[in-house]
Amino acid sequence: MRFLVKFDRLFAWILFVTMILFLISGYGMTKGIITNSLAISIHNKVLPPIMISAFTAHAWYAIHKAFKRWQIWNWFTMVILGLFFASFV
Repeated sequence: MRFLVKFDRLFAWILFVTMILFLISGYGMTKGIITNSLAISIHNKVLPPIMISAFTAHAWYAIHKAFKRWQIWNWFTMVILGLFFASFV
């Protein structure tokens, strides 16, 4: 189970870095820091799937741990959590 914590931290760092790159590419689009076509490509095609994947993995694990702390982690909450993130993605 210790490897799940390490994966969660990895996904959190990936999310953090992609969010910063997302902000930089958006700023680059408006201010002309990088070429417009590169900024649009990075901002609209490359970063969103990475961010969605990292957010989903990181948030799922955090909510899973919170449900365990609150002692409501059972098959019903597993299904609800799975459906929530499936509809999110």
